[in-house]
Amino acid sequence: MPSESVRSHENTLGDYLTSIEPGESLISTWTNSSKIAAQKQIEDLSVIIIGRKVIGGKTNQSTGNRFEKLVKDVLAVETGKQIRMIKSGKTGYPDVFLKISGVKGNVAMEIKATSNWNPKDSNRRVLLSSTSRLNEFVTKNPTLPLFHAVVTLEYDALSFTVERVRLHFLQPSSQIQVRLEASTSQKLLSSVTGILFTDKTEKAKK
Repeated sequence: MPSESVRSHENTLGDYLTSIEPGESLISTWTNSSKIAAQKQIEDLSVIIIGRKVIGGKTNQSTGNRFEKLVKDVLAVETGKQIRMIKSGKTGYPDVFLKISGVKGNVAMEIKATSNWNPKDSNRRVLLSSTSRLNEFVTKNPTLPLFHAVVTLEYDALSFTVERVRLHFLQPSSQIQVRLEASTSQKLLSSVTGILFTDKTEKAKK
């Protein structure tokens, strides 16, 4: 059997978003004043989050989901008007839309978690595969810039306690890795010719 290969290439986040949604302004360039304001408020958020813990999940994904919930719970009740979540009906990227005091626009923030931060680690961290949530949000908020950021919680691998919080500002010029791959679903498979094999016992029950 031939080996399976998945093509990938580097791109900028701005070009990638434009290629999916031509004509839509889904990302804005952070200004210095907005970066300073966001840094101040996320630093205050970090003071609340550092030292808190979650129950580790069975997979990295489930553990990450629990840290994401931790951040959202704090945002919902403990940050007041300085950082507040903006409601969005769809799911997907980003994890949360924010209104941050001093930032002249809205913020699309993705929440990540890791127990081993390594600046040389090139393993993929999926950012987004669909712009439907972004597009819906921009349609409802067409006049305000939309800045993007990633917050990463670093946690102890044994206690699942948050030890550090990292904030990265994503610009339209930020380099990303784009992976091109094909996928299917049970719905799509059901639309083509298929054969179901069962054991004789199951057939007899029917």
